[in-house]
Amino acid sequence: MKHNIIIFLYLFFIALFQRTIIITNYPTYVFTILMGLFILFIVKSRKYIAYIIDKHKDTFVFMLFCVGLILRILYYFIVKPMPCSDFLFYHQYATNISNGIFSPLDKTCLIFPHRVGFSLLLGLVYFLIGASFTKGSLINILFSMINLLLIYILALKMYDKHTANVVSILYALWPAQIMYSSVIASENLFITFFLTAVLFFIESIDNTPSKNIIFSLLCGIFIALAQRIRPVAQMLILVLFISGFVIIKIKKKNGFIEKTYLIILVSFIITILIMNAVIKFLTGVPLRWSIGYNFMVGTNLKSHDVYNNKDALILGKYNYDFKKVHKESFKIAIERIKLHPKGFLKLIEEKIAILWGDETCSINWSFTQRANLKLSRNTLIKEFLIIYVQVFYLVLLFFIIFGLLFSLKKDSIIISVLVFLIHFLSYFLLEVQSRYHYPAIIFLLPIAAYGMKDFKLECLKNFLKCIQRS
Repeated sequence: MKHNIIIFLYLFFIALFQRTIIITNYPTYVFTILMGLFILFIVKSRKYIAYIIDKHKDTFVFMLFCVGLILRILYYFIVKPMPCSDFLFYHQYATNISNGIFSPLDKTCLIFPHRVGFSLLLGLVYFLIGASFTKGSLINILFSMINLLLIYILALKMYDKHTANVVSILYALWPAQIMYSSVIASENLFITFFLTAVLFFIESIDNTPSKNIIFSLLCGIFIALAQRIRPVAQMLILVLFISGFVIIKIKKKNGFIEKTYLIILVSFIITILIMNAVIKFLTGVPLRWSIGYNFMVGTNLKSHDVYNNKDALILGKYNYDFKKVHKESFKIAIERIKLHPKGFLKLIEEKIAILWGDETCSINWSFTQRANLKLSRNTLIKEFLIIYVQVFYLVLLFFIIFGLLFSLKKDSIIISVLVFLIHFLSYFLLEVQSRYHYPAIIFLLPIAAYGMKDFKLECLKNFLKCIQRS
């Protein structure tokens, strides 16, 4: 666990001293002061927050749900983000699907079949309620608020009710999540399925053998649903396998995890096969996955491992042939690493800075791409939002560090830690965007809430001693 704390300390300093100054053009000491004031405000206001929670303990989560929903809806109607890039693709394809046109919107679906998954689900919603930018964004906001309830339940399983209430505050007021919920993106639905799968897994371990079968089946189904939205969900199979053995060993239920894992795996495979058959019949796009292209982009020194038009030329070169594109992309990636091994090692640190040190993607995708032209003339508002989201995020990282420190002897955090670690390691090789950190950070929110609940200013001294011993 101390190694995880050290990793987060490293990420924290990367975010504060490397990435923050690049994206804001403000000196680091400005953010250090703002963070200090924010942390002090949290520490001093905890007793008032505890009083409000205690006074409204039966309705507090509902109140936070309403507050979070209102903030997200207000932001959308004030800013009116316009879909672009992938978000425009999802909307246009879903509109076609709602009208009975299932053929892929463009050939990129042949290379990245997961793009079809979210579009199909959104298309079903459009079929029921009609297609428009506003309806697509409001659906995304709805899934964002469902995630508030799911993260509350996860925190309840990991810690206690007070921590769960605190995490609901963090999520409801999380500025980047408020902004990003206003665009037609696949992340919120993916996180809904991802969190649900984890909660069913926890229930399968905590319940009787008969209920274990039901929850294990549901866990496998939701992993498959999440995987159809974003292939990274497959990591959850490994996460549950490792964490399951640790938890079962502690609970002394020998042979229990093998049965649970087998049911989850069979359920996952059957669900994938069924979905693949249905989706292939409707769209003609088979369910496949490969890291080849993302691996190639993730090793491009000139583009700093992010999407670029030069690498994208390989799609047309091989006429969008799935096997050829990913196979040749993989070869190019390996060749790049062989030619510039030191450059690749440097690139890994750049990836870490982009992925874990930058929270402003929510502004780039929602505030910058907006229909409200009056806001476009006011650069002061954008600058304020950039500072606000970055400071809030840095404070989250700060409290995650202390939450981990306070949770050293708790086995309940193992799933959240493993989700983060697998994200952390896998993106050493793959293409990165700063928004890709959302699933991992959401799983760490309960740990941040626990750290926030128990943090005292004197803890800084103990923390430094802990790092020195490690």
